[in-house]
Amino acid sequence: MIVKWIRCHVNEDNKEKFSTAQFYWSVLKGVDGFIGQVGGW
Repeated sequence: MIVKWIRCHVNEDNKEKFSTAQFYWSVLKGVDGFIGQVGGW
């Protein structure tokens, strides 16, 4: 099992762009062995 922990600090001006970019990680749902992603503001 691989666990990856990422902690981001995003400026207020970039939060919307960051959220939009994070959405594209959802393609991992189709990868065998991928269990999930947790995070949010």
